[in-house]
Amino acid sequence: MNHGFAYNPSRRQVIRSLVGGYVHEVASIPGGTIGLGGRASVNFVPSALEPFYGTRRPMGVAVYVRVRPKEMAGSRSSEPMSHE
Repeated sequence: MNHGFAYNPSRRQVIRSLVGGYVHEVASIPGGTIGLGGRASVNFVPSALEPFYGTRRPMGVAVYVRVRPKEMAGSRSSEPMSHE
């Protein structure tokens, strides 16, 4: 894809992002919980990269389902390890 300019990959470009999200537990199952969530982002790209993104403010959204397993019975993950 040629947009009429030379891109120099050795030149470092800074891309910034602002991201927010939320997940809500909707059900408890025998092995854990199920949650529905969403995430939205807006990115800020330098003008040199605008031809690749089509804009200087690309945005994105995602909707997802999360399954979170319950801790295994007898698990001691919250206790510190002993160094005997």
